[in-house]
Amino acid sequence: MEITLAKTVFKIENDNKANNKSLSEEKSSDNKIHQAFYDCLKQYASYQKEINESYSRADDPTKYRDPFIN
Repeated sequence: MEITLAKTVFKIENDNKANNKSLSEEKSSDNKIHQAFYDCLKQYASYQKEINESYSRADDPTKYRDPFIN
């Protein structure tokens, strides 16, 4: 995720330098950077949610009961 974001930012910044973008075009590229960052955060959040759900399933006391405990 971080690599994708870094590649996107690097590509947009290089495009801006190569093409001498105007201020409005630079704002547009800033929006692209923000969108790429937001997409990575959403992907990370869904990944964390999956991890948390898998841990909560593993901690379910009805699944793993010790037969010697009442």
